[in-house]
Amino acid sequence: MTAISKGELSSFLNQGTFTAKLATVKEDGITNIMLIFAMSRRF
Repeated sequence: MTAISKGELSSFLNQGTFTAKLATVKEDGITNIMLIFAMSRRF
């Protein structure tokens, strides 16, 4: 995997808000979903 430049990272993050969901299931069957998000100020 190649590294991205600071300019490429800034361009990617300035496109808006990105979200992901992380889901887990405990041994007793209880589920948990956590929202993960990244926001960036426009430079």
